[in-house]
Amino acid sequence: MFIKHKIIFWGSYQRQVSFVDVVDSAIEILKCIQNESDFGNSLMVKSNGCYIDYSEIDLPNTIASGVNHERDVTFPELGYRIEFRLFIQNSIVYGSFLIGATSPDVVNTFTMSIPMNLDLEKCETRERIKRIFVGVSRSYNWFWGAVINNYMRSKFSYLFRDGRPSTLYWLNYFQADITKGLNQTEYTLLRDKYGVKLDQNIITIDYNLCFNESIYEINNMLLAKLI
Repeated sequence: MFIKHKIIFWGSYQRQVSFVDVVDSAIEILKCIQNESDFGNSLMVKSNGCYIDYSEIDLPNTIASGVNHERDVTFPELGYRIEFRLFIQNSIVYGSFLIGATSPDVVNTFTMSIPMNLDLEKCETRERIKRIFVGVSRSYNWFWGAVINNYMRSKFSYLFRDGRPSTLYWLNYFQADITKGLNQTEYTLLRDKYGVKLDQNIITIDYNLCFNESIYEINNMLLAKLI
């Protein structure tokens, strides 16, 4: 099986949000992504069907055009979608995010596909992806995020349900206090045996453990404590 990775974040709807708030949040998210771009200002945002250099785009108008609509009727309560692309290690990376949703039926989301020629076996590549992941995690009101892969997705029937994910991945984010209920002895065991690292809301495990049976023991030990 070819392993495909993707960064995802999910965020709860907000009862009230202004368009200015949406623009400010979009700027924060894009800033985190731009910091990891290659070839200078390579971050581009899609506007009117074309990708335009981020430094040249009218972001408020682009965001406004990304509102959910049907003909001439707009539905800002369903959020605003922004699509982008950038270069990482000579590979084009595509992504999008939906933010500003105020309807309880809508989940705010962020997704960024990781091309297969970006080799996550390499520590340098993982560090760059991690920097983007951590930056985005702090730029919006997300409740969960992970760098998922199709191999693990095939083993679990859902991503997140009833307040908990189905599994941990190499890189994870939780809005809640992730260290609550995890005592020092348990943390030391997980750190020494599985390379588990807890840093505020970020959980990292050894990359290779995402592909063997150890992940089930990690899930049993960590997910029961974290949620």
